[in-house]
Amino acid sequence: MVIKSNWVGILIAAITAVVFAMKSWRESQQKSNAQIEEMNQKLKLQQKIVSESTTYYMQNYKEVQTNLLIKQELLAIEEQLVEEYGLLAEGLDLVNGKYEENSDILEKIKSEQIEMALGTLDQQYDPDKKFDLESLRTYDEDL
Repeated sequence: MVIKSNWVGILIAAITAVVFAMKSWRESQQKSNAQIEEMNQKLKLQQKIVSESTTYYMQNYKEVQTNLLIKQELLAIEEQLVEEYGLLAEGLDLVNGKYEENSDILEKIKSEQIEMALGTLDQQYDPDKKFDLESLRTYDEDL
């Protein structure tokens, strides 16, 4: 009778450990999904800003020398990009710079954004990481 009781206890402990492991795994997946979604939203916003800046620059490049409003807007865009991307936006001069050079820098920023986002996602997600059931064992195997 005592032996049967020990097996029942061990079985209950094992089931509890599996349920706990599944719950922990599910919570971990939900947290990862939320982080990925948050990063997606940030990336979309950054891409939108850079895309709109690039479009505005391309549409208004020729008028920058004659239209003060466009000049001010391009200067504000340039400052925002330099503040956001630092060294990546080095050499960007939307007001006085050459069109080709600025276009290349804007394209570099766009591609670097994607690289950085993918790199961050790779760091957060490790497909080789296995869930360790052994670490959840709470019973003595010698019983």
